Amino acid sequence: MELTEKVESNKEDFFGVFLDLQKAFDTVDHELLKKKLERYGIRGNSLMYLSSFLENRKQYLAVGTTRTRSEYIKCRVPQGSVLGPLLFIIFINNYPFCLQECTALLFADDTCVLSKKEQILADESKSVTKWMRENKLVLNVKKNTAINFRRHKSQYSVAFGNANIQSVTAVKYLGIYIDRDLNFKAHFDYLCTKVAKITSMLRNMREILIGDHVLLFYNTNIKPVLQYGNIVYGNTNKTQMDRLCLMQRNAIRAMFNMSKHSSVDQVRVRLKILTVSELYIYDLMKSQCSNAYAMSLIVNA
Repeated sequence: MELTEKVESNKEDFFGVFLDLQKAFDTVDHELLKKKLERYGIRGNSLMYLSSFLENRKQYLAVGTTRTRSEYIKCRVPQGSVLGPLLFIIFINNYPFCLQECTALLFADDTCVLSKKEQILADESKSVTKWMRENKLVLNVKKNTAINFRRHKSQYSVAFGNANIQSVTAVKYLGIYIDRDLNFKAHFDYLCTKVAKITSMLRNMREILIGDHVLLFYNTNIKPVLQYGNIVYGNTNKTQMDRLCLMQRNAIRAMFNMSKHSSVDQVRVRLKILTVSELYIYDLMKSQCSNAYAMSLIVNA
């Protein structure tokens, strides 16, 4: 949301480079991480506790019955743990401070650098590559992408460090496709395709889904797709929102073996299934009041 707000506040060209860190969690140096933890005030027993979480871990490679010798792991934060992502965030927390005129957006290993001018972006790239080198992180050059919001130029590249990053018309950032016009058409295409595939799967499974399992299938497979990130794109493109609403209605018809042109309103109200637009309003209101109160306002409207 911060990304779209920054782009919308600038009416001129606005450049963004989306960087991909190569095996980010696996390349965190333990010694560097401990120095940063100490700098942030984590010392004594607390630092020893976190050090014991990282150190004295071993790994080996096994192929069939053949196994290599075990070696101590000197870098990497354990994935699948609560502490792993937190330690990685602490490790890269000082990354934005290497930039002077650009803005860096961070969410774990998803990194974006924004600038109003292409030349400034190119100049600041030297600071980014220097910081990456000093912290022993590696950029995946092949997966880095650039986008110039508002410019309708077919192909161009942005100089970033020692490489030229090719432009794209839309980029996937934190699970949402963001295009240069901010109309989110690429993301709506993605959502409609995904909902259509799940609906097709639902039709094939309908005979084995009994009672409450049908609604459970909707709430666990379709609703999260419709709801994720909707605050970002929910009020941007009415035509595309109507298209997504149609896909939702098709899914509800598949849930109850209804004909193609049947109205789903009675079923939807009875089961308290919010429309795509209502889900957007609900999530918008939820950020300002309690979940129960927001739901009551939508249902009773």
